[in-house]
Amino acid sequence: MTSPGAEALLDCGLLQFGLFGEDPLRVNLDMLPSYPRLLRQLAACCAPYVVGVDRLLAAPGALAWGGALALHSGIPLVCCRGNELVGAYDIGHPTLLLACGHESDSELLAIEKRARRVGLETQMILQLTGDGRSCAGEFRLNALFSLSQLVEQLVAEGSLPPGQGNLVQRWLLSRRRGAAGP
Repeated sequence: MTSPGAEALLDCGLLQFGLFGEDPLRVNLDMLPSYPRLLRQLAACCAPYVVGVDRLLAAPGALAWGGALALHSGIPLVCCRGNELVGAYDIGHPTLLLACGHESDSELLAIEKRARRVGLETQMILQLTGDGRSCAGEFRLNALFSLSQLVEQLVAEGSLPPGQGNLVQRWLLSRRRGAAGP
């Protein structure tokens, strides 16, 4: 099965551009189960990232993706529910943390800290969309899709107005530098 293109995420409304609070885009994976083919494709393209882990941890918003990856890989899933981690785990599990891509460093580090307290050892953070930053210097944020490249492509194709593309690129730059907002 081939990996999905970012266009599929846009077509399904899972990735939206606009102004959502202070963010110029929104990653909305809650609708992912409505697109089972896309869900299977996303799970299949994550195979290289699950090598060496025996638990998956889904950040809020990444539960559907985590569930699909758990079914595809046979690796148990733990999910965030408020400040609790729900799932089967004990001490010493190498873990892959799945995130949408909109989370701040502090949000991701808080999830990782809760996981570490209960024995889940985060090996890597995998985001659906990424901006090339590292998570407070502690974890590399791997991403299935580069937001910067996607925005450039969409502007070049005429699918995203240049002004919106510039706003997103500035926002991405500020995130890489550790600032918040556009």
